[in-house]
Amino acid sequence: MDATQNAAPANPGTGLGAGLGAGLGAGLGAGLGAGLGAGLGLKPQHYDAACALPSSRTSGLWFEVHPENYLVEGGPRLAWLEAVRERHPLSLHGVSMSLAGPDEPDVQHLERLAALCERVQPALVSEHLAWSVLDGHYAPDLLPILRNRQALTRLERRIDQVQERLQRRIAIENPSHYLHLPGHEWEEADFLNTLARRGAAAAACCWT
Repeated sequence: MDATQNAAPANPGTGLGAGLGAGLGAGLGAGLGAGLGAGLGLKPQHYDAACALPSSRTSGLWFEVHPENYLVEGGPRLAWLEAVRERHPLSLHGVSMSLAGPDEPDVQHLERLAALCERVQPALVSEHLAWSVLDGHYAPDLLPILRNRQALTRLERRIDQVQERLQRRIAIENPSHYLHLPGHEWEEADFLNTLARRGAAAAACCWT
C-alpha cells in the first residue's frame, strides 16, 4: 500500500451544490438531524454566498463540511465557518477517523474534532465505515472492509469511543466498494442493522 506520514487534506471540491443529495435523509429514523431539510456541501469559495442567504430557521437549509479542513484553533477559514454557523446549521462529515482500520483512532484528531464540535455545535456529525490508516501511515482513500464478526466488534467499540468523547451520537456512512472482497458474513444492510441494534451507532445511515 502506498501511504504517507500525514493524512491527506479533504478534497475541497467545486460547486456550492456539490454535496446536494449526499446528506438528504441523514439520521432519519433515529432522530439525528431532526428538522433539517436539504443540505449543500460548503466550499471556501462560497462562504460569502452562504452568509448572504436567508437564515435557515424556516427553510431547513444546512451545510456540510469536512471537519479535517477546520481542525485549527483560529484563522480566517474557521472564522468564516463560524459566520456561516450563525445563520445555518452545519454537518461535520469526517473522512479520516479510520473507524474500521487496524489502528486505534488518533487521540489528537479526536480531541481536535471534539473541540470543533464544541465550537460550532453541529446539527449532525458523521463518519465513513471504512479505513485509511495502517501502522500510523495514512492512505488518501476510504478502503473497504470485510463484513465479519471481527469488524463488527471493532466498529462497535470504536463508534462508542467516538460518541463518548464527542458526547453526541454520530451517523455512519455506508461502506465503500472499490474492491470485491470474498468472505463477507453479512449483506451490507444486515451488517448495518446489526451494528445499529447492538447500540454502537445511533444510526447506521446509508448515504449514496
